[in-house]
Amino acid sequence: METTTQPFGASFLLHDTDPEEVVTPEDLGDEERMLMQAFSDFAEREVAPHLEALEQGDTDIGLDLFRKAADLGIFMAEVPEEYGGLNLNVLAVTGMCSIRAKLGSLGSLVFGHQGIGMLPLINFATEDQRERYLVPCMNGEMLSAFALTEPGTGSDAMNITTKAVLNDEGTHYVVNGGKQWITNAGWADIFILFAQVDGEYFTAFVMERDSDGLEIGANERLLGQHGSSVAALSLEDVHIPVQNLLGEVGKGHKVAFCTLNMGRLKLATNSASGARAAVEVASRYAAERTQFGRPIGEFGLIQRKLADMAARAYAAESIAYRTSGLVYQALAAKAGDDRPTLDDKLAMLSEFSAECAIAKVHTSEAYNHLADEAVQVFGGYGFSEEYPPARMYRDSRIARIYEGTNEICRLYAQRAILRRSWSGRLDLNGDGEYGGSSFSSASYGEALGLDSRRSDIEGLKNVYLYLVAAVCAVVERERMFDPENQQLISSLADVAIEIFAAESVFLRVSKGLSNRSVDGMELYEDLEKIYFVRAVDRIRQEVNEILATLFTGPKLAEKLGELDAWLPLPVGLIEDRARVARVLLQGGGLPVFV
Repeated sequence: METTTQPFGASFLLHDTDPEEVVTPEDLGDEERMLMQAFSDFAEREVAPHLEALEQGDTDIGLDLFRKAADLGIFMAEVPEEYGGLNLNVLAVTGMCSIRAKLGSLGSLVFGHQGIGMLPLINFATEDQRERYLVPCMNGEMLSAFALTEPGTGSDAMNITTKAVLNDEGTHYVVNGGKQWITNAGWADIFILFAQVDGEYFTAFVMERDSDGLEIGANERLLGQHGSSVAALSLEDVHIPVQNLLGEVGKGHKVAFCTLNMGRLKLATNSASGARAAVEVASRYAAERTQFGRPIGEFGLIQRKLADMAARAYAAESIAYRTSGLVYQALAAKAGDDRPTLDDKLAMLSEFSAECAIAKVHTSEAYNHLADEAVQVFGGYGFSEEYPPARMYRDSRIARIYEGTNEICRLYAQRAILRRSWSGRLDLNGDGEYGGSSFSSASYGEALGLDSRRSDIEGLKNVYLYLVAAVCAVVERERMFDPENQQLISSLADVAIEIFAAESVFLRVSKGLSNRSVDGMELYEDLEKIYFVRAVDRIRQEVNEILATLFTGPKLAEKLGELDAWLPLPVGLIEDRARVARVLLQGGGLPVFV
């Protein structure tokens, strides 16, 4: 496989990446770090004392903190400078999103508004709409909500049934229908509403709260995110002025997909910050809690749990920043000295839509799993609402559902990869013979450092290419995405996800080794090794799943043997985990990136 410094969508499956080209948290500049510190200070000073009140649904405190967040400039982040915004780039916004874990359920209010609530206005509003809605939203004078999901459609967003018809006078669209699971609905002043014009043209509008015929239901009783407002909308002959059409009739999919792809990008960092927080609380508790006369962090099973948690959190961060970097660098290269246009944003988010979906799946599952593990480390106290893991556990669960369920994102990512291949933009069949990697199973067992890792990862990519070819040889292209083949598609996606994650960690650590003293990198080399072994185990599981579906008997044994020769042998991790755990216990979690 060749090395490329000009990545394109899903090119990570075919090409090696130079570590110096990948974006990592350590690449954040002084301005980004100052911004992150300001937001972090806000979270600790203003939000932390009120987390319990927010959990109890204190609306006044939530909205007061919302306005304080506006004063701090959180909602200016992506607004163009000509409207008084900061016009931050993708990387800076990624850093900003890393504070979400410290906001508790206020994060749903703040980032629901800053993200999916405001992005449609930033990207698609007319000049008049920006003056009327975007500027007040930026200043905290208005709160925006994104109203797409319906009771009968859920993930099938393009088939919504809410209908908009232009009145005879041509002055208003008359809208009828209903929406469900709308974040910030109980507090929003405006809604980014999606409807089918004349029942067939998917279109976006800006709908004001005081519109006649709009009814907002009671807040849902949620498993987590207790300080948020999520409610249903009922629309009966709601009249929306034609001036409130957002974008063009029939082009609402652009508004939705641009917003949701960017939302997945942000959610990846949000989730990674939650994963890091779970490691932090678990590590501190394990260092303080004593059983049988010693801190529980000294016991091997707790050390294993903490080290595995840290490796997944580190991988989640690596994926989140790498994906943001892909979009950031592509936009910078395309726009040059100019500000990226809307078409540039749409093109780049579409180009890396598979990576955005992959990042969302990996990081949200890491967050949810590590919150669960934090509960386990706390034992009985973890099941008590008096301790942090209980809220983390509840709040983390939604991350696997919103911005597209992880099942939908898996299918979406693999579909995007295959369609890119079929269109000739990604040559999954022409990059040399399968098994062309220089990897040998002995190399990994003999050289446990990073020297042999690139060939290890190349071997995993060849496994993926082999599996794609095997599936495509059995399943007809026109039936590839039929419901009965979803399990195969999902398994292929899981292999791609683990390759992207393992490579992201490898590239981050390699870049760190080239820029820092080797003596300070032992922790990260251990984390890389622990995560890589996990990734190989997950890939081996999906190899078995796919091949056992496609083949039986001697043929299955033959195919399994071919791929098994390309998968690294298992490696003992007891000492590696113990070293990682000692660092976590001493420092109260993963070190802050420097």
